[in-house]
Amino acid sequence: MNDESRPSPPESHGNGPRLSGAEAADLADQVARLAKAGLPLSPGFRAMAEELPRSRIARVLGRIADRLDAGASLDAALEAERKSFPAHLRELVTAGSRSGKLAAVLERLVALERARMELRRRIAINLAYPILLLGALLAMFTLFAVWIVPQFRQIFIGFGTELPAITQFVLAVSRYGIWIVWGVLLGGLALALLLRLAAPALAVRLWHLVPLIGPMARWSRMSQFASLMEILLDLEVPAPEALRVCAGGLREPDLAGGCRKVAVEVESGHPLAESLSRHRQFPPTLAPFVAWGQAHANMPEAFRAAGEAFEGCAEGDMVLLETVLLPFTLVVILSGAFFLIIGLFLPLINLFQNLT
Repeated sequence: MNDESRPSPPESHGNGPRLSGAEAADLADQVARLAKAGLPLSPGFRAMAEELPRSRIARVLGRIADRLDAGASLDAALEAERKSFPAHLRELVTAGSRSGKLAAVLERLVALERARMELRRRIAINLAYPILLLGALLAMFTLFAVWIVPQFRQIFIGFGTELPAITQFVLAVSRYGIWIVWGVLLGGLALALLLRLAAPALAVRLWHLVPLIGPMARWSRMSQFASLMEILLDLEVPAPEALRVCAGGLREPDLAGGCRKVAVEVESGHPLAESLSRHRQFPPTLAPFVAWGQAHANMPEAFRAAGEAFEGCAEGDMVLLETVLLPFTLVVILSGAFFLIIGLFLPLINLFQNLT
């Protein structure tokens, strides 16, 4: 086909909405299947687009197929979709295609992304029920503070009953404490949202301080970072470039900033292990793995071992969360209900005993 009869690729459609993590994983999975089967990319993309009607993935696949039909290389077709494609996915597809390992690379990437989504799902499931129970407890205490406790207070005043310490505590909490709790809760949510929008890196650092959940999220992200580095270094991508690709693929501004700083230092001649050890975004346990990889000229294996170690830490925290959180929540709820009931009814029991 000559240049005049060849269709022109679309030029402006790459400015569509950016694919989500799940959509990018699905797209990578589709491309991996094509590469594994050894099928031509352009017809394969069109066939996949027809199987996913009216979706953003289908539109992206269709535009890439149009560009390939127009004679563009896969690299150029992906670059034209840079607004929709995550940067790390474009880099991995390009490097995998050049090395002849496209299917294997994308299968690893899909596995990483789905492991991340599975961890988020498990965290959400483990938090949903305790949050629902604690919300119900807070609503019950609020109801009691507004409608029930004031009536008990009038009864106690009317009879001039001497109140035990636990009852005085319940009355004080109902008058002041419950509103303090609401103020702290709503203020904390507002502050978290403000930090998320204005200072995302600081928000992430504070999130990592949350017991169990924060460390687990950090270990999981470090496992993803190490696995991405393993894939990129195995494709012989230079370490500084690999670090920048990881920065684009990690949905955590703090860790991404650390990757970019280390990339600059490595380009300046600093050893990778030494640079990683100087930045707080990376745990101290990472540097020994990388130093071993440098000493044995096997960096992909070093990051693979580090990724497995971090994944084990995340899984250990997840098991602890699943084991501890719900029983702890139930203990809190039962304790709160016990203090509320005993605090309100103990003076009445004493009053009835005195009357009889």
